[in-house]
Amino acid sequence: MKKLIAITTILLLVTITSSCQRQVASTISVPPVIETGKAIRMNFQKTILTFGRVMPLQQVDIVAIYPGIIKKFFVRDGQYVKKGEKILSIEGLYRVAKEQTAGGVRYVKGGEIIKVAPINGYVSLKEESAGRFVKSGAVMASVVNLNSIIIEVEVFGNKKELVRVGQDVEIFSSGKIIRGKINSLQPVSDYQTGGRVVEIRLHQKRFPLLFPGDFVKVKIVVEEHKNSLAVPESAVISTKGKKIVFVKKNKNLFKKVKVKTGLAEKGYVEITSGLKGDETIVVKGGYELLNKNIRKTLKVGD
Repeated sequence: MKKLIAITTILLLVTITSSCQRQVASTISVPPVIETGKAIRMNFQKTILTFGRVMPLQQVDIVAIYPGIIKKFFVRDGQYVKKGEKILSIEGLYRVAKEQTAGGVRYVKGGEIIKVAPINGYVSLKEESAGRFVKSGAVMASVVNLNSIIIEVEVFGNKKELVRVGQDVEIFSSGKIIRGKINSLQPVSDYQTGGRVVEIRLHQKRFPLLFPGDFVKVKIVVEEHKNSLAVPESAVISTKGKKIVFVKKNKNLFKKVKVKTGLAEKGYVEITSGLKGDETIVVKGGYELLNKNIRKTLKVGD
């Protein structure tokens, strides 16, 4: 019985001692690691990233008016031609009425027809083999002007209300960036997809980089603020429904400053009010300064 009482007493002492140690440890405040810095000036953008399809602004089809047989091609597929240059020749076939023949419908040969380029541009051949029969109305080739092209982009959801005519865009293709502007907007959303079609026109001066049918990545700049005051995202503290930045006054004195923020980009936040720009601010450790125990060691003022 005495042994049991002794063991119980020892356990009680150990428990009390351990509890006291935890209580003392919880009241010890260790100064936080505080990093300070200065606000900077930078440009901010609010953008929409999407994809678009390249379409020709001017394309003219070369069509067979009468049925016939393609005799010869004067150009290669993809070749650049000038207006009036020969594209192909076709031997027209004229249909003879059924009642005029004993064996049903037949064709008789007509004259050779030379088809020329209606505009300057690049040739896209639909039939690349001479000797092929084509029906009346068949498209044998197209000439595409690649000096000017259209990129059609579809924007969905609440982003539809952000796009405007004249906004800057960037098109990414083959590691290159091509810059342009929005030229027109579809007045209503597409009833099938729910998206709003945005049209971008580009002029390709010397060598075309984009071709009809290509799909490209497009960035639309819907809002831009230049030379704005900016601080690291870690410098802005959200507390009690407001945003603050700690400003260092001297070695151990920090002051809370209420700020308003704008756009965010590349790890920085735009400051629209609250800071002048010449202050020394806390860029790391701001949340620790809200701790009551830390505030006993460092002076933090409102």
